[in-house]
Amino acid sequence: MLAQFTKRLQGSQLRELIMLQSMLMDAGDTIASIVVHLPPTIAKLDLSPAFGKILPALSKTIPRLPLLASLAITSDLANGVALCAVFNALPRAARHLNLYLEVLASNRSFVQHWDALKASLPPTVHTFSLVLSLTDLDRDDETDQIEGPLAQVFPAPTLRSLTLVWGRHNWSWLTVAELTARLPLSLTRLALVNWPLSAEVASVIWPPHLIDLSLLRCDLSTSDMDALAGRWPEHLRRLDLEGNRLRAGIQGLPAGLHELDLNWNRDLGGEDVAWIAALPPSLRVLNLANTRVDGATAEAIMARPVPRRLPRLKVTMGRWSVPRDVLEALQQKVDLVTV
Repeated sequence: MLAQFTKRLQGSQLRELIMLQSMLMDAGDTIASIVVHLPPTIAKLDLSPAFGKILPALSKTIPRLPLLASLAITSDLANGVALCAVFNALPRAARHLNLYLEVLASNRSFVQHWDALKASLPPTVHTFSLVLSLTDLDRDDETDQIEGPLAQVFPAPTLRSLTLVWGRHNWSWLTVAELTARLPLSLTRLALVNWPLSAEVASVIWPPHLIDLSLLRCDLSTSDMDALAGRWPEHLRRLDLEGNRLRAGIQGLPAGLHELDLNWNRDLGGEDVAWIAALPPSLRVLNLANTRVDGATAEAIMARPVPRRLPRLKVTMGRWSVPRDVLEALQQKVDLVTV
């Protein structure tokens, strides 16, 4: 049955293939067989996760995929040699390539493979997105060796998107000021997940071209937002503060902000709604789901002046905390989603 499928696949005009983790978790040989039979029409390929024989199969297949423009890989850096082979197989001549790499690494595998992985990154990569999560699996004397590689952990001048997941030990030596000082100026999207930013938020220096910033579950409070007022990236269009400790809204946001996500700030709400009026007129999406906002907030949103030329604001909020008549009135003013 697999042979029939791969034969049909090889003769097809397929342009995009996404292998989901939930589908074939234990079928590395099967996925590898599919990879080696990919048609030359493939332009977008997503392998999550890539393990076992999949990466060697991919490195052999890439040279005969002339239209490949987007490649996404999720793997463990213990597969560093195989990942380097994949990177080295990518085209070195004039072709723009979007590359997404998500790696889980122990201390030992990070120290062992990271320099080689950086060196194998092809110059044709136009947009490089990196999700790096260091685990605590091998916490030993090698932890101290990580600081050297991390001094140049973001090597690509093409790096546009970066997600860093904080581990209890592995990033603890790195202050927020040191981290942000090492971020490449090319970044347009940055996500910090589970970083304890609260004590150091005043020392943050943002890359100048950020348009999308996510600070997820970073223990940020309302006083931290006050410290950042007027210091957000100038060109920011999307700000995601999901899962923090905000009790009041944010003031001093960039004038061109389009989207603000305050989901799962469980203490957000109360009588102080002045921040609603201070939201940028350009705002198009406001997520207040899983907060304590109530009718007062809804009424403040309705009273907020918005230029007619702008599209209606999309608002997400809890249906049970706002009186029905207020919700019905709000629906006349905004595109309302209740949860």
